[in-house]
Amino acid sequence: LLVIGAGPHALSLLLRLVDDEPDLLTECERSKIMKDAEKKAARGKKDVLPHLKKRFNAAKKLPRTLVVDSRGSWMAQWASDFEALGIRYLRSHMHMHPCPFDFQSLGFWAERERREDELQQMEYVDRDACRKSGYYGPFVLPSSKLFLDFCASLVDRYGLAPLVSKGTVEDIRILSGGC
Repeated sequence: LLVIGAGPHALSLLLRLVDDEPDLLTECERSKIMKDAEKKAARGKKDVLPHLKKRFNAAKKLPRTLVVDSRGSWMAQWASDFEALGIRYLRSHMHMHPCPFDFQSLGFWAERERREDELQQMEYVDRDACRKSGYYGPFVLPSSKLFLDFCASLVDRYGLAPLVSKGTVEDIRILSGGC
């Protein structure tokens, strides 16, 4: 498997391939869980927190995988862009992250790390209109630093750093008759 780029989408893909219990909910199912928050359809904190300590070995599980990135490390371009553009908070809500285990992982991780102050309520959002359209939240944005640190914790726990090589892909050729 050749993955070009070491950003959040590549991270999300490889984490899902490595994790032994990924959340397989659709966006529609997640929205329903948020609407019916009193129902315990999602994994709770008591299930998510232990998983946030679990370690994996991506190199062993994905031995024929290479990630090629021009900067040579996970999320480096994103970190650079956040800094250059002065992006303090993401535009995407706190459930939009690469952790494959549970969509609430970033929030629970922030709480565990005592960094809840880096979660900011969305401003200028008509919550009633959103709910009428089928979106029930969250209406909370993580800081860019919190998001990057959470992604770094995932790279570490899943053992993904050895899969990244610095370089650029200029051409891909499929040889006939071989694998």
